[in-house]
Amino acid sequence: MKQYIREWQQRIGVTADGIFGPATLRKSQEIYDISRSVNEEDALSEEDNPFFVRDHYLWKAGKMVTQKPSPNFSGGANIPEIIVIHYTGSNSSAGALSWLTQAGSGVSAHLLIGKGGEAWQLLPFHRRAWHAGKSEYKGISGVNNFSIGIENVGIGDEWPEAQVEANRLIIQALREAYHIIDVVGHADVAIPKGRKSDPGPLYPWEEVS
Repeated sequence: MKQYIREWQQRIGVTADGIFGPATLRKSQEIYDISRSVNEEDALSEEDNPFFVRDHYLWKAGKMVTQKPSPNFSGGANIPEIIVIHYTGSNSSAGALSWLTQAGSGVSAHLLIGKGGEAWQLLPFHRRAWHAGKSEYKGISGVNNFSIGIENVGIGDEWPEAQVEANRLIIQALREAYHIIDVVGHADVAIPKGRKSDPGPLYPWEEVS
């Protein structure tokens, strides 16, 4: 967690001590207020999609989506080429957020999408999240090194309209921001085959990609 805070402090030009103190909070708020003002026109111009990506962070209608930083990521840059869709295996947003941002859990993702379409960002998109585990895509191993992981609250038995629409719009925004060549399920890249089943057979692929 301190590493993540230090990197943010370096970006905004305050002392990088790894402590989210008053100076860091004040500067962050200043940047947020300026960015919100600057991006309002961008958001309004995209009437069909309120989501967009700026500096590896997801925004919605001129505001950065809720940030819940996870300490669980690997060093080195993530260069997104594919998007991997997951479900959390639980219907609790709070439980998923707690687990994905808990030091020692061994898991994380870039985004979590709730059943009501709420979006939380756990890591910036250029970080290597721990979402795919042992995995490969078309013979290339280590999917975490070149993918964006999206977790969806639920167990795959139902996909509420708001959650599906959030998936669709966010995937669209990610495609516009990065050179995304494919959108796949966790089950498609996990090895050995059959190790994972999410997002399951009911995921509405035709609607979101």
